[in-house]
Amino acid sequence: MCMKSIASLIESYLFIFYLLADVLSLLLAEVYIQRRLKRQTYKLYSINPSHILFMLGVILMQAVCSATKINTYTADIVLLGISCFYIFVAYTDARIRIIGNDVILLFILGITAFHLINSSLSILLYYLSFSFIVFCLLNCTELIICKTTHSSQGIGMGDIKLLCATAYLLGLTLFIKMLLSMIVLICLHLFILIISKKYHPKQVIALGPFISFATMFVCLLSF
Repeated sequence: MCMKSIASLIESYLFIFYLLADVLSLLLAEVYIQRRLKRQTYKLYSINPSHILFMLGVILMQAVCSATKINTYTADIVLLGISCFYIFVAYTDARIRIIGNDVILLFILGITAFHLINSSLSILLYYLSFSFIVFCLLNCTELIICKTTHSSQGIGMGDIKLLCATAYLLGLTLFIKMLLSMIVLICLHLFILIISKKYHPKQVIALGPFISFATMFVCLLSF
């Protein structure tokens, strides 16, 4: 009865739970940033208008998913957890260009528990193998970029870890959809920078927010 009551409560007020999760994630991310700033000096970056636009898009999709109620109780809980993690990562990477190892590790443990509960060990090994392949491909890409451009500016190690964790969560098909969504979001971001005359050719783009928002879009549409 208790579980049914909780499920009914979440289904009835799902969008409120989404908003609370979004706000809580942002607050925790700010606390995390302030603690990192006390231990080490980082440059603080301002939030880009495109990040706010994409966040509003996520909230709109959360509202649509809540209204249609197409997900199961389990899927709702999983999506809430995914939203918390990726909003946290998007905010910290946008603000201080950091994706913490501790945060990634905690997320990977959560994904492992999710796969073990909802699938067999062989399926878990498939997701793990795919994540390792993505890790190798991304590191090779990073090496090629650095060698050809003679620069140390490429795909950040934090972005690589986040992409591998995302591959571990999504699997091949959804991961490809996420990459396509990420490319679209980056193009929109560059377009906004160009029309607002804030674009600089040597500007470094934090990929964390784009990976996060693209993953959330794909998850909200697919789970």
